[in-house]
Amino acid sequence: MTFFRKVPRFILQDWKLRRKVVMIVLGLIPVLYVLGVLFSGFFNGVSTIQQFVLLLRFEFTYCPLFVLMISVTRDLDTSVLVRRFERRDELALYQTVSVAWDALIFTLVVLVFGICTYLFHFHRKLTGDFSLVAFTARFWLVLVSTGLLFIVLERWINRVLSALAVISLVIVDRFTLKAIPLILEVGDHQRPFMNLLMLFLVIVVLLSVIMNQINRRDFYHGDDSH
Repeated sequence: MTFFRKVPRFILQDWKLRRKVVMIVLGLIPVLYVLGVLFSGFFNGVSTIQQFVLLLRFEFTYCPLFVLMISVTRDLDTSVLVRRFERRDELALYQTVSVAWDALIFTLVVLVFGICTYLFHFHRKLTGDFSLVAFTARFWLVLVSTGLLFIVLERWINRVLSALAVISLVIVDRFTLKAIPLILEVGDHQRPFMNLLMLFLVIVVLLSVIMNQINRRDFYHGDDSH
């Protein structure tokens, strides 16, 4: 079976094994939207769906939920990974594709329920189709970058500390460099293609680090990197 035929099957298997937790995590998103609408003052002053979605702050809401989701779906034994893949580069690509898939599902849930809540609460028509598509792409790429960073850190420290480290870095970025807020909030107006290119470069760098980590890892006699 070729690599690209194996990946979808393995991703679905992993989701089925952890589907209850994944559904709980994804189900929290519409619940948060509904709670925000009930406290109507929380969403006052928004004029676009992008602003509506980002009122649930990325660093305090979406990032922790997404990191929790991927940490659950990636909870696999080393023996399972060894049986699945013949080559190390396949494992690295699988981890990347798996994170990208999780990020896509998470993004779709955020946008679909966000749009439905926005239309129901404000009774407005959606405008700026291109800007919404561009925002969706940026949101997805930021999630992919966050997920790959989690995988990189997980190789050096345990899963819990990796999750806390990623969330902490995103929070620190909010109050220092403001890279993620600028990409998500004003990415349509300030060099949108440059922002996308920067995110692609970050993903390529993280993928390279992951492949290097896997190439150095001894799956049969323990970790040889220490």
